[in-house]
Amino acid sequence: MKTLIHSLSIIGKTGLTIAIFLGNKSANASTFAFYQSGWDGNAETEVTGTFSGYDKDGDNIISYDPDNSDENEIYDYEMSFAGHSTFDEFTHTMDDLFMLEYMLGDSSAVIVSLGDTSNYDSEGFIQQDNQPNAIIASESVSVQNVQVPEPRSWIGLMLFSLGAYCKRKTDTGFFD
Repeated sequence: MKTLIHSLSIIGKTGLTIAIFLGNKSANASTFAFYQSGWDGNAETEVTGTFSGYDKDGDNIISYDPDNSDENEIYDYEMSFAGHSTFDEFTHTMDDLFMLEYMLGDSSAVIVSLGDTSNYDSEGFIQQDNQPNAIIASESVSVQNVQVPEPRSWIGLMLFSLGAYCKRKTDTGFFD
């Protein structure tokens, strides 16, 4: 029984060491929230959304290009336009995404999504089929990284705790 407990203690310490080592590396996958307001005619109208992806090629840019599907680094996208005095509200998803380029650590991105009846461009315009003119934004898009906990740290912590518990039991003579 002591051998089993000693082995679990070693596994726990090893798990913690691995979790610390892996936890210090930056995560490749991230989720980002974006926001844009200041649209013509209604300052309270806004675009909000999220995209998720990771920098596969290590160039500090997360990008999506429909003509280069092997290189795409975005795996989830959604944006919503809250509506306007003359423009209807709408939502775009990954199916509508045409282009996205985000430099890691920057506060802006280039996002273009083309829907069946509406188009969005983070450079500052929204177009809808039922309207002759686009509306223009006076503000640029703002992007923030959304923190997501990493499970590998929890696994190491649980293994360490189990090992410490078992070690304590052997030190107190519980199993003697």
